[in-house]
Amino acid sequence: MRAVLLLFATLILVLAVAYASPPAGEVSLIQADPNARIVYVNPAWSPDGRSIAYVAIPDADKLDANAIYRRGKTIRVATLQKGRWRHRLLLKNADWPVWSPDGKQLAFGSDGLMALTPATGKTRRLTKDKLPGPKARDEAAATTDYPVSFSPNGRFLVYYRQMWEEDERRVFDLAQGRDIGVLVGQCFDWSPDSRCILSAYNWYMDQQVPTRLILTDVARRKWRTVLRNYRIEGIVWPNEKRYAWVLLVDPPSEGPGMYRLDLESRKLRKLANIHEWIFPSSDFKRFAFTGHPPDKPKQTNLYVGDTGTWRFRLLATGTFDPWGWHVRKRFLSWSPDGKSLAYVTERGDIRIVRFDGR
Repeated sequence: MRAVLLLFATLILVLAVAYASPPAGEVSLIQADPNARIVYVNPAWSPDGRSIAYVAIPDADKLDANAIYRRGKTIRVATLQKGRWRHRLLLKNADWPVWSPDGKQLAFGSDGLMALTPATGKTRRLTKDKLPGPKARDEAAATTDYPVSFSPNGRFLVYYRQMWEEDERRVFDLAQGRDIGVLVGQCFDWSPDSRCILSAYNWYMDQQVPTRLILTDVARRKWRTVLRNYRIEGIVWPNEKRYAWVLLVDPPSEGPGMYRLDLESRKLRKLANIHEWIFPSSDFKRFAFTGHPPDKPKQTNLYVGDTGTWRFRLLATGTFDPWGWHVRKRFLSWSPDGKSLAYVTERGDIRIVRFDGR
């Protein structure tokens, strides 16, 4: 079923109307070095727009599953100075950098969930990984934690807990310094006021995918069902408290695509024939997503579009395919002004595309 949906999605991509605002330029942030056997992933733009944190993976011939889960990674930071990117080592044995909205903290994974205060260089531990010993027989309790997303006010942090038996997305309260026991669905987004999380829970049983879209009040730990019986593959909550964008794979009549959901009336209105999870810019004026052309199904393309018209165009070929990785968003990162996009190529380079002023 998924193969059919992907093929249908790629046909839509080919027929898409061109995006009206082409990129003004593209530059390389850093290139993979086959001789040194090093690749780069996980760009994260700082809130002030002057720096990009990213991850260097050593002893990697190419960017694949073996590289993604390899240990010994480092977090580096590139800072724009006099028109050039200056690179420096920031953290050893670290992965998945995520900036807080005010830029005063950088969450990352390093044998657990960690937080760095860049101004002082001090780090603090939020959680501790539970890894099996070399002679351990029961690995069911083993966990590995990575940051995913800060709330807009910076108080809460959703993190991913990878377990041998099942995976979870949980909420950590940075003010209280503890996990508050709130679980988040497979895809989610924060409300603009940071009070709530909108998340989707998809259960795969006998080729059926019963789904619930859940609205959770984080502080009160109360939730309610907003939508059910749709397969939901993406959620974006723009700066409109009442509305969210949801990617529906199995809607009843209008066909799969991106829909606007009225959270009060629960009414849906189709926006576009887009069948892949979109990553919006911080101002929600642009979006990006990856797809596969029908004549080259193993090739991954990067598309960019305008939320004013929901038209999109091909931006780049040979990009890294984030599908199937537990924190897909880390392979794309928008600048705070929404005019530049950092992305990862299939080689393990990090490139930056700058758009015009529209």
